[in-house]
Amino acid sequence: MTIPNTHLKQSRRFAVVLSALLLSGLGSLSVFSYLRSRQQFDRQMVTEILPLTSDAVAANIENLISQPVLASRLAADNSLLVDLLLGDDQQPREIASYLSSIQRSTGVATAFLVSEKCRRYYGPSGLVRTINPASSADQWYQRFIDSGRSVEINIDRDPADPSKTLAFVNVRVEGDNRQLLGVAGLGVDVDFFRNKLVAYQHAYGARLLLVNKSGQIVLTSDGSSGNLSRLADIGAQSRAILSRPKQALQLATDRDELYVNAIQIPRSGWTLVVIQRPNAEEQALRRLLLQNSVAALLIGCLLIVVGRLTIGRDQEKLQQSASTDNLSGLLNRQAFAAIFEELTSRGSRPDSGLAIALMDIDHFKRVNDTYGHPAGDAVIRAVAAAIKTSVRESDPVFRWGGEEFLLLLPMSNLEQAVARLEALRSHLRATEIQLEPTDARTSVTLSYGLTLHRPGETSAAGLDRADQALYEAKRTGRDRICVLDQMGLNSPTS
Repeated sequence: MTIPNTHLKQSRRFAVVLSALLLSGLGSLSVFSYLRSRQQFDRQMVTEILPLTSDAVAANIENLISQPVLASRLAADNSLLVDLLLGDDQQPREIASYLSSIQRSTGVATAFLVSEKCRRYYGPSGLVRTINPASSADQWYQRFIDSGRSVEINIDRDPADPSKTLAFVNVRVEGDNRQLLGVAGLGVDVDFFRNKLVAYQHAYGARLLLVNKSGQIVLTSDGSSGNLSRLADIGAQSRAILSRPKQALQLATDRDELYVNAIQIPRSGWTLVVIQRPNAEEQALRRLLLQNSVAALLIGCLLIVVGRLTIGRDQEKLQQSASTDNLSGLLNRQAFAAIFEELTSRGSRPDSGLAIALMDIDHFKRVNDTYGHPAGDAVIRAVAAAIKTSVRESDPVFRWGGEEFLLLLPMSNLEQAVARLEALRSHLRATEIQLEPTDARTSVTLSYGLTLHRPGETSAAGLDRADQALYEAKRTGRDRICVLDQMGLNSPTS
């Protein structure tokens, strides 16, 4: 018979709620720890590691650029070149000779000069062509002059050899009072810069882009081209990337995360954009952080489950101990109220009769006085076993006190209850009891007081009638069943 216990149910509910709170707290702590570690890692990547890479690459690129820029400045500031540009009759042969010597001394792909006075474009081989403002190939000249910059670098086709793409370093040539005389400079093989970017990508494990002020990609380490805003991974942030001299961003894409650092390179008009994805070691560290968080959560869950099972077993043991008589193993008085309430709550059912039987061992005091209390305990255990054997599993049996027992027979009328008690009487008469610790054996009988619970009445009222019937059974000779019903006392058996 399951013992209903409101306090136990409340304790279990409390334990469930507490476990849920602990689990949610542990889960939140694990998630917080993981996210916090990730945040610190990402912050270190964005503010320390990637800027160091960007600064190193930018310094190298600036150093590469500074050499042709310096050479171009020196070439543009030469007094001979200024005199040639100021002269009324420009001398193509002298200009070509000067440019050829600059080309040889610097080792660049070409050297050039554009005269503002006559808009002629000269190379090491002489006059190449006249600048045509309407031509797209010559728009760089007007754009550079209008910009007001003293130096500019742009990637373009070599006017002397359109099959070559060069990085041109354009320098203003000025006379007195900053009078514009023309533009001179050097053309450096663009593959030189591109190969350097590829080498830096391998060295630093980062993707490198050189972008001009309008967002046009000038050079890359991975072959990207077009406008920065058109790139699938970072295009949406192109304005933010180019908005400051130095910029650090962390971007999330569909596949992974990107760390972006941008730094403007002085004198070039370019911005170096360094894009880095978490490498294998960083991804392994992230997985380790996640695994540690999940492991901590699982261990916490396991501890809660083990603790819950242990506490649950202990609660059940305590409940069982609190509701069970130690000597007989039967239910005790403390368990009666809850069980009685549960059984009487079925009163709306047509077959829900509840019979109440009080039973007392006949002449029990004689056993104790003759053989001692251990023998009396043996008798109580034997009677308890006999009662349990003779009734249904659903019939609660209580040790009511001393040698007295209480039996509840749910879904039984008086006739059915009498039949079960008769079976118990027959069983006890045929049972020999070993009176431990002696070798003596005996058999015992019980006196039975039986009644039927009436709907709506208290347990005390039904117990009082059963007690009256028990008293009558003992008074009229013992070892008999006495029934107290609405007709009064009667003894169906003797």
